[in-house]
Amino acid sequence: MNWKFVTALMAAGLMALTGYAYGQDKAKADKPEPPDPKVIETIFTAFSGGLPETWDRAWVTVTETAAKGREREFDVVCLFTVPDADAKGKTIASCDRKTVFEQV
Repeated sequence: MNWKFVTALMAAGLMALTGYAYGQDKAKADKPEPPDPKVIETIFTAFSGGLPETWDRAWVTVTETAAKGREREFDVVCLFTVPDADAKGKTIASCDRKTVFEQV
């Protein structure tokens, strides 16, 4: 029996299997996970009362403002736009930013 051929064949099979497995993981990683309904509910509850009737988009931005060792500080801003308005957005004044930050 030609052991070099068998060894080469096994090595090629192992490499092909590794490539296939990596391809499966990458394909899976490229698919976004559906949003958790509880997260969406938390955000919209925090927005409640602050959105006008004609709002178009609403979102939250979280920015790290300071870091000292393990302590970090963040700024949370809830924003919205109305149809045909500036894309920068306006602040939702009544947004419960603490709840959004801590639970989302």
